[in-house]
Amino acid sequence: MVRKLVTGLSLLLLATAVVPAGEPEITRSFVGASHCGQCHPQVLAAWKRGPHARANSRLPEANRTDPRCLRCHGTSDAATGGVQCESCHGPGRIYARRHVMKDRVLSRLVGLRDAELDHCSRCHTETGPRIQPFLPQEAWKKIDHP
Repeated sequence: MVRKLVTGLSLLLLATAVVPAGEPEITRSFVGASHCGQCHPQVLAAWKRGPHARANSRLPEANRTDPRCLRCHGTSDAATGGVQCESCHGPGRIYARRHVMKDRVLSRLVGLRDAELDHCSRCHTETGPRIQPFLPQEAWKKIDHP
């Protein structure tokens, strides 16, 4: 366990040291759904069929780069398009490396989160512009993936 912790912290420090300057930290942390899909093709395909993949394109053109809108309709910027894997699982710059993802403990030490139903309420609120009420249990079934 100590060895995994030291390895995880080393990866974190190394990744932080090699991040290019001039870009906000949060946008430098995301790798995007296409990167995740290299190892998880079925999950990527399910995401592409679901509503989160189109979340950004449902906004009016003028709002697609607005950071206030992207908090819910995107991951970090317009280039990533839609509510991606990392919206629920956390920025993957460090944990998305293949050798890290293969280690359940290490991947969580460096930022991978398990998606949970209560994460939905960060964006799906009572004040959101919906005609029908948001039913988390029903919505969860639409985005569930192995």
